[in-house]
Amino acid sequence: MNRGHAHRAIRDYLAWQYRSRQTSAPITVPFVNESVLIVRHGMHGATQNIYCGLADFEDMAFLLHLLRPEDVFADVGSNVGTYTVLASAAIGATTIAFEPNPETFPDLQRNIEANQIGNRVQAIHAGAGAKAGALKFRASGTQTRVATGDIGADAVFESPILTLDEVLKSRTPTLIKIDVEGFESDVLAGANQVLQQPQLLALIIEINDHAKQFGDPKQAHNILISHGFAPATYAPRERVLSLRATGGPVTQNSIYIRNQTAIETRLRTAPPFRAKNQSI
Repeated sequence: MNRGHAHRAIRDYLAWQYRSRQTSAPITVPFVNESVLIVRHGMHGATQNIYCGLADFEDMAFLLHLLRPEDVFADVGSNVGTYTVLASAAIGATTIAFEPNPETFPDLQRNIEANQIGNRVQAIHAGAGAKAGALKFRASGTQTRVATGDIGADAVFESPILTLDEVLKSRTPTLIKIDVEGFESDVLAGANQVLQQPQLLALIIEINDHAKQFGDPKQAHNILISHGFAPATYAPRERVLSLRATGGPVTQNSIYIRNQTAIETRLRTAPPFRAKNQSI
């Protein structure tokens, strides 16, 4: 969104750096349409939206163009709630948000309160996995991940773990976002019933090298392929959805889809959204 606006991008970066250093209190900043984000200095993931409009441009725009107010969205690894705000404030959909980190969860709650979407968001202070229980986590900046091996002093907290099948039950999401730093296949293993539901059209899932700590890094990709999903790319300005080769996993943030015709109809007919003084 900064393409062709280099001077504005630099201005916004410097303005935030100056403003955020003047106070330790959270600051309310505009987001998409009438929504806002509550951000403070050091929230590196959230502040990218100040600089860029949408930090994950393709993925966030895909969510905005896909979802409708009557839909359910599952946000696994919600962090401070940027995707939750997009789904429930900018669109009006129902969100079930999972966030295990006890330091981050209050920030998620603040963003829910600031956008007055408490009636549309179920914020769950827990992680998601293959089975119910509890796990130890490491936290470093914007990255919170399940601890493995000799955890030592780095395991900073323990969190309950729930399964998507258990929590969602009869509520089938249209879209699931999973950002769990390598634990994706375990989350999907606890969502077998959800993945079988035809109402689930797509997932936004981060697949990275951390997956090697939990087994085969291709496992999450293979689970999704077995349920009829295929990796895709999205060009938001043109509203063009394109399939990618399915021979191997796609790294970093990836969109997986099924029922391409239904998705393309939604993408094409979605209203425009305003972010960073631009229409998407």
